[in-house]
Amino acid sequence: MEYHIFQKTVVGKNGKSTKRYYYWYKECNIQRQKICKNCKTKAEALAFVSTLPAIKEKSTLVKDIANNMYIPGSPHLMRREQLGRSIVEETIKDGRIYINHIIKKWGDYSITDITVDQVGNYLFSLKKSGSWKARYISIFGEIFDEAVWYGVKVMRPNFPAFAPKTRKKDIFYPVELKQLFLKENFSNPYTDSETMFLFFTCCIFAGLRLSEARALTPPAVYF
Repeated sequence: MEYHIFQKTVVGKNGKSTKRYYYWYKECNIQRQKICKNCKTKAEALAFVSTLPAIKEKSTLVKDIANNMYIPGSPHLMRREQLGRSIVEETIKDGRIYINHIIKKWGDYSITDITVDQVGNYLFSLKKSGSWKARYISIFGEIFDEAVWYGVKVMRPNFPAFAPKTRKKDIFYPVELKQLFLKENFSNPYTDSETMFLFFTCCIFAGLRLSEARALTPPAVYF
């Protein structure tokens, strides 16, 4: 039953206490209560609420949720921070750009009416990179995750996974490195050529990162 009856004692203007029947219901996740007019018994109260119209829930739109996301100081980012998922300013700005794209297209849609095929077909029609579409899908998914804080029970759809277009970096083979890093190329009258050549050779063939190379000291090398 959408309407729930209850009885409570009220004091009239004449100071007398009387028991009256009321009913309560939830509308947009807000509890409201009203009196059962002219009802003196529980049976009359039940009959009264049975004649009331069905409660129409106001649907939550995508923009109702997304408008408050990726904004500095917003509850959305505060929750992320408390959950150990804080992000830097540039990422916040980037996220907001995608949020604005989503609001422009889907803002007036009910969050519960969004379907995988709608979003998928829309993205298939765009001449955007796989990386852009993957980020769009990721941010859209976060809107569904955020819906729970607005009293909306909805599952994140299983959106299509767009593969980012990445180009593999060129990797030099040892034989190519040997041709590039010749000892004679390190001949410099103003520096210790032998030391420089040894240093670069160790860094390259040992696969050291820049931070590891900077921390390298003579005691760390075993001859």
